[in-house]
Amino acid sequence: MKLKPLFITTALSVLVAFPTMAQKDTVKVVKASDDSRNVMLNAANNVGPREINIGLPATVGGTNIFENGMPITYHFWPEMPTTIWRQDASFVGQGLMNIPETALESGTLGYSVSSQDNRGTDKLKIKGNLSGNHYGLMRGTVAVSGPIANGWKYSAGAYLSFDPGTFEAPGQTKYYADNAKLLKFALTKDYNNSLGKGMITFFYRYAHVKSLQTSYYAPFIYSDGGKVAEYNGFKIGTDNYLIGTRQFAMKDAFTGETKYMNPNDDYRANSHSFDVVWDNKFKNGFNFNFSTRFRRTEVGIASPVLLGVAKADGKYQYLNGQAYTGEYVQNVLTMNTGRTPIYTWVTQAKIGKKSGCHNWSLNLQDMFYHVNKYYTESTSYSHSVEPNPQIIMPIGATGYIDGFHAFNSVMEYHRGNMNKLALIVKDTWNATDRLELKGGVRLEWQGLHGRYMPTAERKGGLTGNEEKISNDWFNKTLTLGAVYKLTKVFGLQFDALYTETGGILGNYNTGVDPMLKKSQIPMLSGGVYLNSKYISVVSLLSYISKSKYRANSNFTNPATNEMARTLVQYDVKTLGWTTDVIYKPVKWFNLHFLMTLQNPKYGNYSGTLNFAKGGTRNFDFNGSVVTGISKFLLEIDPTFMYQNWNLQLHARYFGKQYANLSNTLSFEPHWETFARLGYKFNKNINAYVNVVNLLNQRGAKGSISGTDLMTAEEASSKYGTVMAGTYIRPFTVEFGIGFNF
Repeated sequence: MKLKPLFITTALSVLVAFPTMAQKDTVKVVKASDDSRNVMLNAANNVGPREINIGLPATVGGTNIFENGMPITYHFWPEMPTTIWRQDASFVGQGLMNIPETALESGTLGYSVSSQDNRGTDKLKIKGNLSGNHYGLMRGTVAVSGPIANGWKYSAGAYLSFDPGTFEAPGQTKYYADNAKLLKFALTKDYNNSLGKGMITFFYRYAHVKSLQTSYYAPFIYSDGGKVAEYNGFKIGTDNYLIGTRQFAMKDAFTGETKYMNPNDDYRANSHSFDVVWDNKFKNGFNFNFSTRFRRTEVGIASPVLLGVAKADGKYQYLNGQAYTGEYVQNVLTMNTGRTPIYTWVTQAKIGKKSGCHNWSLNLQDMFYHVNKYYTESTSYSHSVEPNPQIIMPIGATGYIDGFHAFNSVMEYHRGNMNKLALIVKDTWNATDRLELKGGVRLEWQGLHGRYMPTAERKGGLTGNEEKISNDWFNKTLTLGAVYKLTKVFGLQFDALYTETGGILGNYNTGVDPMLKKSQIPMLSGGVYLNSKYISVVSLLSYISKSKYRANSNFTNPATNEMARTLVQYDVKTLGWTTDVIYKPVKWFNLHFLMTLQNPKYGNYSGTLNFAKGGTRNFDFNGSVVTGISKFLLEIDPTFMYQNWNLQLHARYFGKQYANLSNTLSFEPHWETFARLGYKFNKNINAYVNVVNLLNQRGAKGSISGTDLMTAEEASSKYGTVMAGTYIRPFTVEFGIGFNF
């Protein structure tokens, strides 16, 4: 696993609020806002849902994805969710599962996007969307469904995406940012017999996705206070920072032979999925749901690690021998995970019933993951710091092949199985006309069994002896929620969560036994709600933490630009306050407002790094604020409606964000803005225009490569110099037309 998720963290809240609304003599919980509100408005990329900020790093708790009640992946690396799932026209429902629900249903931490597929219709239905943007994006999705005969019906869908990114990249394939083809077919049988009433559906899905992980980096001049400015006219977000070659020189980690790999084509993802979903309602009122999914995926990822920008000092040349006269050089380590066969099998059976004041369910779930041979090879190179950069190399250097060197200085390897077998019990109890209680228990056996290759066995590549991986944990998840109605429109609410989780095979990638122990995650939240005719308000205090989080991380020595990769373990915790408001004064206008204060910090995060050339470096990040996450967040979303017109405006304010683990570098506060204007021609056709980054800001966000170990003195010496990092999407005009017949 690498700390480079495709989803870059943005923010909704520490906890999305869940207020109540009075209905006669019962307490009925509803959301303060649409479950999926703005979750697809992603300022980092345009293919998946944005990370919902819960005060923890994106790799600790972020946005998971469920489809038809089942999680789509066992773990996000290397099987990235957007390589097998996209928001397409075949969906008939989509929502957002909160943190306790996600913990109960999958044993993971974070919010989850929940989507339901069209399983067939009694009449012919055609639904779709065609969209693009002014950079040349072409994207389309269509779904067709209808009856066959004798209770049989069908559904079919397709999704195509051809994205050239926001800049031209000479030497790269045209649609380097995203080239995706997904197909989906469903065959359903409805029945009503002595067994009960229900339906059974057989699904097949195919996905073929190619994309470059390097698309979202740019150089900039960094100044005190987190201000960034363009360097030599390099336009952040619209100038190219990819090298102009599609052939990377590599050394095969198993044979030692030189090979040339295409970072786009040779690390693509292909998957075939087969689902069975069966829903049955017995005549005695019991509901039974059975679902199973088997998927085979071959997935590879070319993942660059920017090691930092250094002074060139006249010591570099182009590959043709011409002297490089630029002031700076960008050093890059590319870690390429080979196309690895992965087998995933998820099965669950659920039975439940609404009995008096109780609505309970009992679920047995098994999630199985097998990888035959996960491996990562690496190569390093340097390139000029300019638009359309070129590979450069030190004058007189040896051991280079076409500018590439340090082959397999970093390698990863494991093989084996991961398994979760869980019993899930949930109940909603309307105890009185004022009090509603929700509770859940997940009792889970988690197994981790396979092989890894110790570092000492990797001297000649990945050809040494392997050691055994054998871990078993009994994990417990407990949730409790309460809503107490003080009046018809005002009340109190409370949520508590405790969950545990073990490790993953990827924790063994670096060749060191991580001595895995369970992580423990407690969460508490409580507050008040108000639901009146015109306004809905929820205000919550919350606490969440996770212990013993593990990650394979890259650290750059700021004195030498040398990189060390190691497994780190640390704790994270945050205390937050969230207020969510929806104001609907008139039919033609509503306003959503969300404010969050939080203080996420690292704990037990210290150690010593050993570099290949003999140097060492101590680090201590205890008490550091989590990188890329603001302490103050604000979201303002007005919506205007007039006849067939609909105008939505979205503005998110992010306070100061730290750009490295030592908190010696930061980014100044910024806004992320969106707008959408839609028009409905009739009940079948609508059109829309979206604007991303409405204020046309050009700025960095997230992190600055190669700076985590910098002291305050070392960081201040970089003021006014060039660094490189990630950034928000540039000003983009998107347009589309939707149809539904």
